Amino acid sequence: MRNDAARNRGSGSRRNAADQVNEALELFPVQRCQTDTTEVRHPAVKDDYIVSSTRSSIKQVYDVISSFTEQKRDLVRSIGFGGILLFPPLKNINRRFAVWLMSRVDPLSQTIVVNNCKRIKFNKTDVEKVFGIPCHGKVVSDCNMPRKVIIPTVKKSYPGTDARENRSIKAAQEVVEKQCSGTMTDTEQDAFKVAFVIYLMSTLLAPGSKYDYVSLEYWGALVEPASIKDFDWCEYVLRKLLQAVVKLKNELQVGNKVSNITGCSVFLQILYLDSIDIGVMNMEHSSFPRIKHFAAEELKSMILADSLSRKPDNLGFEYGRSQLREAAGICYSWACQSFSACAGKIGTTLPGLWEVACSFSRALGVHMKAAGALFFAVAEFEVLSTRNQCNHPSSISSINNNRAFHERILLHNMQGAGNRIDRV
Repeated sequence: MRNDAARNRGSGSRRNAADQVNEALELFPVQRCQTDTTEVRHPAVKDDYIVSSTRSSIKQVYDVISSFTEQKRDLVRSIGFGGILLFPPLKNINRRFAVWLMSRVDPLSQTIVVNNCKRIKFNKTDVEKVFGIPCHGKVVSDCNMPRKVIIPTVKKSYPGTDARENRSIKAAQEVVEKQCSGTMTDTEQDAFKVAFVIYLMSTLLAPGSKYDYVSLEYWGALVEPASIKDFDWCEYVLRKLLQAVVKLKNELQVGNKVSNITGCSVFLQILYLDSIDIGVMNMEHSSFPRIKHFAAEELKSMILADSLSRKPDNLGFEYGRSQLREAAGICYSWACQSFSACAGKIGTTLPGLWEVACSFSRALGVHMKAAGALFFAVAEFEVLSTRNQCNHPSSISSINNNRAFHERILLHNMQGAGNRIDRV
């Protein structure tokens, strides 16, 4: 009996260890191998899960921005946030759709994993395409100044507000909405720039879990208002979103309730809906930022088009009905990678190169007459790249550097091809 009990205790401990491993894997549904038949695993999200709230205030963001004077709009452009001025009139966030999307994000590979055939990899350049905010420069959270110096320096940007001693979103909104008679002074302009970034981060781009509470993590980038544009805000927004994904997945593991949706779930919604094939509602990726095309009714209709009713008598919906669009003509990073991989698989045969040239024509939106000129441009690019690899087979960095040079040649040849077509 004692031996049986010992064996049971041993097997129980092994099961517990295995369960812990499985729980960890549930949080990060990455590929187990590189084959297309890999099973995709997601957290067990119950149909009746409850979403308490979201700290994003997208309707309020639109109301605030749409009231800006031309001078304030110029100040927003001066700090690199001009794309936000085109923010559409959205009413609210579909919280169930937001939870569904976030629960399917693999934060390690930065990929929306819907199923084996539908994976949308993303990076910070996609944040730039959606919102039109700075995507290069210094890391937002890196600052050599001590916090005790940063906080009072930034708080000086709230003149005339009763809440200036508090880390309050409302205090920032007061400064942003303050009416100025005549031309704003330099002090007022700096105050507006700093307050606008704080307000935008707290309500749209990186909202936290606490009500009316501002994070200090990025305040080091606000000490010099003229240098706000020199920071990589896209990287910060993406990092906070991935942290929010991990938090949400942990909550779904414990129960069926999500306390708060934090992070920029709006980005995931635009990226996903702009990448799937929903027929007549598909949009051309020819103008930016992409967010400006997603007004309330368009967003609602696209989400509904991607929905599947679970049961005829059930008002609940499951999402993920649609397939991905063809990579050609899509602006996001996942499509660029898919297009490059497809081009690589085609090979360097004449029919293969012709297919690449035709794909370029479709992606660039030019007449198919350009395919001939593009064919010669692509062929020259492949010859130069192959020759370089043969001459320097042992130097990967040399190959990459020279390939980048030849890519510029390809772009030049493609532009020349387009000019020749214009004259036809």
